[in-house]
Amino acid sequence: MAIIDCLMIKSEIATSISHQLQVKVLANYLDCDTTEIIINRTGKPTLSSHPNIHFSVSHTNNYFCICISTIPIGCDIESTDRPISTRTLLRGQQNQSKELSNQSKLITWTGWEAHCKAIGRGLFFPIQPDVFSLVQSFVWQSLYCSVTPLTKNSDLKIYQIQVDQNSEPTIAHKQQWSPVL
Repeated sequence: MAIIDCLMIKSEIATSISHQLQVKVLANYLDCDTTEIIINRTGKPTLSSHPNIHFSVSHTNNYFCICISTIPIGCDIESTDRPISTRTLLRGQQNQSKELSNQSKLITWTGWEAHCKAIGRGLFFPIQPDVFSLVQSFVWQSLYCSVTPLTKNSDLKIYQIQVDQNSEPTIAHKQQWSPVL
């Protein structure tokens, strides 16, 4: 069974330094120096320095999420109050008259975006409902969060980690991460 570690961060500076934060979190997770982390940013980001490790990143407002595993994964987070139009979700479908609650729209959107990231294709439409059997969704603070592994046999572990609020963030060591769910 593959383990997926999902790290949730709330930080006033998370989105402005997201690339720097990615490298620091990955180095901490892999117990290596930040200089050993080499991220290939052509297409789906991969760790050319650690080819057997897969990761996915999402951020919104002051929140940041990074999922790390030995299997291909994707993640997406959105604020619970973000409006999603039905027209956007049903793009490319014949019947566009469905009415969905905003909660249903957000769960669908984050699940679809996580799936698209996992397969490395980017967003495409129409949304394929059959992929949602692999999506694992949860609510954390004021966010809808979805994680999609490309295998049915996985165990999702969610942690909240602390980041110092300065321009050179430091990350708490793995043993200090707090399990969330």
